[in-house]
Amino acid sequence: MCSTLRCLVISLVISLLLVLTGCVPQSTKPNVLMVPETGDGQIGRLMDYVNNVLSLSPVAQTAAQANLSQQYKLTQFPEDRMRLAILDILLPKPSRNLDEAVSLLSGYNWEAVGPGFKGLANLLLNIANGRQADTIINQSLVQQLATERSQKDHLQQQLDALKSIEKTMDKRDKSIVAPPVPKLPAAATSHLKPPATPPG
Repeated sequence: MCSTLRCLVISLVISLLLVLTGCVPQSTKPNVLMVPETGDGQIGRLMDYVNNVLSLSPVAQTAAQANLSQQYKLTQFPEDRMRLAILDILLPKPSRNLDEAVSLLSGYNWEAVGPGFKGLANLLLNIANGRQADTIINQSLVQQLATERSQKDHLQQQLDALKSIEKTMDKRDKSIVAPPVPKLPAAATSHLKPPATPPG
């Protein structure tokens, strides 16, 4: 227990010394803890990280996103906040998380982080909000299509029922045969003849 605490304190001291001296370790691995760098090139290094994650397989992308999310919860570095927001927007489903991206980008003092961060945050917010609007429209269209298909199926069922009733009635009409007309005997036929008129 004591040795673990001592190692943690030593690690924190080394990290602080590296930040203060400007000798910050560079890492292209998305799951390695990166100490934020100040000065020019912050956005460039941030985008290099994002590009590296996007070049990975879907499984590795999801793992990198989860590692970055855990790192941000522990450190609260603004660069990690921006990295996570970008991944939430750019990664494909199911890793995409537009609600979280909007939450990360909104209401934060990006001007204090460094040059270009405020503009990048506004750009990403517009992209995230646009995708959210598209998602709502697509969901509405899918629901409308499902409703129309249901109505079409219902009408088709009614039409099929009417056709079935019509066929049944046709068969019943054909099965009813008219009774035969009885033939009268010849005597009865002659008796029924009108009397001959006398010659005038």
